Amino acid sequence: MTLLEAPFRSQLRVLSLTGLSEEARMVLLQLGVEPGEALEKMHVAPLGDPLTIRIGEQLFTLRKEVCGLIEVES
Repeated sequence: MTLLEAPFRSQLRVLSLTGLSEEARMVLLQLGVEPGEALEKMHVAPLGDPLTIRIGEQLFTLRKEVCGLIEVES
């Protein structure tokens, strides 16, 4: 499933980053969104975009289209 499809407030593990531009992939890797990393999908903005994720103690917001390209498992 993708991060976009994943349930809120559940522990997830990143499987892959596919379909992203090289620039977007590098930014995600710098934020710590990499295969094997644990994260939690926290909440979504009122209009449905962006989504907030938590990695460790850090919170990040990602656009919906980017979340749709991050494969995760619960």
